[in-house]
Amino acid sequence: LFTVSDKDAAYETIAGLIRPGGQLMYTDLMATGPELDNPAVAQWQTREPRRPHLWQLSQVREKLESLGLEVRVAEDITQKYRTRALAGFNQMVEQVDSFRTDTSKLKWVILEAEIWFHRIAALDSGQVNVSRIYAMLPLKAAFN
Repeated sequence: LFTVSDKDAAYETIAGLIRPGGQLMYTDLMATGPELDNPAVAQWQTREPRRPHLWQLSQVREKLESLGLEVRVAEDITQKYRTRALAGFNQMVEQVDSFRTDTSKLKWVILEAEIWFHRIAALDSGQVNVSRIYAMLPLKAAFN
């Protein structure tokens, strides 16, 4: 959802699709505070295939709760995400030799590496994190 500009409408649509007892689980890139003035964040925003529109975790929680969802988990998982992203990148680098002669694949790898380099730099800035959300619509919502 980090690339969705109208987050209010997105969350309202999602909440409208969840049945009582239903769950919403996702991870997303979010702002850690109101300021996004770090140069690494600005570079990342211009390098993403679709422009990021970040909310803070507190905004997401407030929105989901205003829509009747109970937010049960709202946690920062940046370190786990970063570790897994770098492990995946290392695996990809190990495979480069197998398609070194395929220039279209090589160009794709270079583009993807640039995107991930800037994502990691944005996370390292401390102004962007990866958050995990778990929320559910209570069963009592069926009786309202």
